[in-house]
Amino acid sequence: MDLSAMPSQWQAENTRARIIIFRLQRNHDNYALLPLNVFINKDYHASLYPEHQAVGVSVCPGAASLVVTPGNRKHGIVGLAQGTNAVTPALQAGKTYFYQIAMDESGNAVGRWVDDAQAKAVLASVKVQAHTLSRVEGHQECPSASYMLNVSALFMFDKYNVEGFLPGATDNIYRLARKINADYQSINKIVVVGHADPLGDWQRNQFVSEQRARTVMNQLMLAGIPASKLSARGVGSTTLAITDCNKYKKRDDVIGCNQPNRRVEVEVYGVKNAEQSKDGKATDVAFDSSVTK
Repeated sequence: MDLSAMPSQWQAENTRARIIIFRLQRNHDNYALLPLNVFINKDYHASLYPEHQAVGVSVCPGAASLVVTPGNRKHGIVGLAQGTNAVTPALQAGKTYFYQIAMDESGNAVGRWVDDAQAKAVLASVKVQAHTLSRVEGHQECPSASYMLNVSALFMFDKYNVEGFLPGATDNIYRLARKINADYQSINKIVVVGHADPLGDWQRNQFVSEQRARTVMNQLMLAGIPASKLSARGVGSTTLAITDCNKYKKRDDVIGCNQPNRRVEVEVYGVKNAEQSKDGKATDVAFDSSVTK
């Protein structure tokens, strides 16, 4: 059963961001019977029908992947790969964001970010979905800070181990380790996450992202971060920072556009020193401004 909208449903927690996804009924909609399935960071969250429905989700600060894919009433959820991938803005803790979804005349999923005042005026008459079986972890621990290492400061093209390091790569990682040790009074865990762009074979991109994350993790260990606090994983090209690089025709332009997608992020979970934690929000720190695959 859907519920009437209440202002409290739009409020975000102090340490998390909130996204409200909504769909409005359209006159003469050829796809009125088809649901739109919503995925957050690859996890299924809800299916919205064109019956004035909205659904909220609580997420960690920072950028997130939001995929909307058409489904049908009989088969429900369809493959994530069939959806349209959107990247959220840099989500801030304590703030709410509004995203409207629809189907175009060809049956493709489309979406747009809507400002607060416009969205709240519309949502006053929209039912909030209360029966979704979300697979998004709404209460998972969020990192205290997320530090980004640009790949071009670390690796030669398509390389992923220490033999493929560029000059200064080790110093760059050691500098990050010193900053982490200086900023935190205690550390629960550190997760190193490797990302790749969507160019080429996805299996190769997944492998490279995993190996780069593992290489950075090992260097952080050598720099003095306890091994018991460290873990590494690769996500391939599943969480893109930029999604519209196919608008370019020349390969060099496509490669350049995809620079932000080739990165290694170091997520730190712990207690910051007092002067480092006044706002309690996660921080993105870039250690270099250029990127390669």
